[in-house]
Amino acid sequence: MYGSLEAMGQALTGKRVVAGFDAFIDTLARPVRTRRPDGTVQFYDTMAEMGAFIVERAGKSGTLQLDNVQERLGGNVPILSRALNNLTVHTTCIGGFGDPVTHPVFEELTRCGELVSIGEPAKCVALEFADGKLMLGMGQALGGITWELLTSRVGVDALAQRYGACDLAAFLNWSEMPYATAVWQGFLRDVEPRLPAGKWMLFDLSDTVTREGAALTEALDLIGRFGARHRTVMSLNENEYHDVCRALALPEDEPERAARALCGRLSLTVLYLHFMGVGHCMTGGRFMSLPTVNIATPVLTTGAGDNFNAGVIAGLLAALPPEETLRLGTMTASCYVATGESPTLPALWRFMAAHDPNPVQA
Repeated sequence: MYGSLEAMGQALTGKRVVAGFDAFIDTLARPVRTRRPDGTVQFYDTMAEMGAFIVERAGKSGTLQLDNVQERLGGNVPILSRALNNLTVHTTCIGGFGDPVTHPVFEELTRCGELVSIGEPAKCVALEFADGKLMLGMGQALGGITWELLTSRVGVDALAQRYGACDLAAFLNWSEMPYATAVWQGFLRDVEPRLPAGKWMLFDLSDTVTREGAALTEALDLIGRFGARHRTVMSLNENEYHDVCRALALPEDEPERAARALCGRLSLTVLYLHFMGVGHCMTGGRFMSLPTVNIATPVLTTGAGDNFNAGVIAGLLAALPPEETLRLGTMTASCYVATGESPTLPALWRFMAAHDPNPVQA
């Protein structure tokens, strides 16, 4: 159904992605519920359990201990890049990876890609639960990312050359970058007119809960401008989908109707919705749904959306049919959640062979 592993590898040979513009150092942690005398630890398994602890402490004081699981690269751009590199797609990352010296956690991205650093990374503590994750972002460094900084550190000509030579451009984490809208406007003004028409461009807004409706609507309208000359793709998780629907007054309880309206308004070539338990795709007037693999005991959920995007990008660059591109996205994310690692192509093929869900519903 997916074609052979060898054919997929050949289809991705030489493909290049440029992604910008965030970078984080993530500290993955689990909140401690009790620590026994014998040294064993019981964690808060669900967000509701920890929430009840916080509510109970209202009006008083309390201590919440965290067990540090590990420190690793974070942010949409680095996690997407690592996932794409493992799928053999060369990725140029533009973001804050250290200045003047690259932070060691990002060095692995140079194995099959390029880092273009424009400053220091932001920081985040990611609390992992069985039913989700809570990101405690300290993203002050992202506040310094402006179009003026990008053009002074990289240069308009160099940006036009890199984006012109790539097969797909990924614009990520609009929500946590205060000046992201102005960056997109500068790109549309100074770089986009120099690019060949028809380029794949993927947009992932990231968690939009902290951004007001008017700002979100302005960003969505800019995506529509990109869609005038290029093949634009939007990827939304469930929370982002509801925020977008509310901003544009779309019927959020009817995903197919909302997806159709959103594609029309923003001139999207493809829209992906990755929800808990199901993935959706709207393209060419067709709406498809695919149940995802149920991972009873997740190893890692932080970065699952970025791995979904990596699978989707690989499918697009390999010119797979829409339903198989959707399947590749959901399978890549599920494999990551199950193992805690972005899969290589052989590992992904083994996972798909063992966990193939129900057929795509179209």
